[in-house]
Amino acid sequence: MEVTEFSLDRDATIESLFSPAISSDSWVLYHATTSVAEEGIDTAGLIPSLDYDATLIKLIKVFRAMNWFGENSAGYPVLKGFSLQRGSLPNLYFRESSIRSLLYAKSDFAGGETAHAMYHALEDLKQYAADPSVRARHYDQQVADCKEVVEQNGCPKHVIRVDTTWLLGRLLEFEEFGQKVAELRLSYRYGLVYAVRFDRDDIPFLTNCRGSGIVYSRAVPVAKLVGKARVYLDGQYPDLGQHAGRLHFEGAKSELIKLLSRRPSATAEAGQHHSAREGRCEIDAYAGPDDAVDIARRWGTPEIQQMIASSKIRFNE
Repeated sequence: MEVTEFSLDRDATIESLFSPAISSDSWVLYHATTSVAEEGIDTAGLIPSLDYDATLIKLIKVFRAMNWFGENSAGYPVLKGFSLQRGSLPNLYFRESSIRSLLYAKSDFAGGETAHAMYHALEDLKQYAADPSVRARHYDQQVADCKEVVEQNGCPKHVIRVDTTWLLGRLLEFEEFGQKVAELRLSYRYGLVYAVRFDRDDIPFLTNCRGSGIVYSRAVPVAKLVGKARVYLDGQYPDLGQHAGRLHFEGAKSELIKLLSRRPSATAEAGQHHSAREGRCEIDAYAGPDDAVDIARRWGTPEIQQMIASSKIRFNE
């Protein structure tokens, strides 16, 4: 296996982390990770991890009970939009360019992409519990959203006044996970990008998800690892700009990517999986009193006020 080392900063203009023998091979894809995973990968290959799934579901349910998206876009929005659907699937994710994969080699991603999003979501919850201004922003935004809807004759949106005692209790349930991720982040020494050579036998297990990368639904044995780059990123990764688009275009011309583009997408199956995962995140109760009815009664149209008076209230979920 070819091993390289680089020190890169934001202004780096390097186009590949590997020799031409690897970077020009149209059957090679790249998986980025961090030094904390190096020993295990070198010994056993790339193995999908589902370790965080139960904790992921529990964390999403906390945000839904609060009716809050958080303030860090790297936290709950990622969990809801991406991690939830990936968390139960034994998949590995690849890029067609070694440079484009570098985001996931940063120290912030120690433990993987799901752990990264969960870490930031937990930090948001801690800030919410500690800072009255965060709680006020959340409540005021809910009130504004609900008022806007009922003034236009729409069903009210929930307005949850979060019980901070309830939230502190939930945070205690995540302490073990939080400590584990904190230790992984402290153990980070450098980023890693592995080059993996696939072949035609792998085609049935590969899916080109374009913006989300290329998915492989099996473990990768050590024998398929043809390169490893240790990358010292200094807390940043290169700002690729238009360079990224060119790298993506060139990767899209490879023989492997062309073959994958001809494969039909599993839209129906993906939809069923999405629904099942969403179902696991349903909540039994909100995290505090819901003031939506009071706001609808005060600001709603006559039709909305009539609905409130009838006690047959429908909410805008």
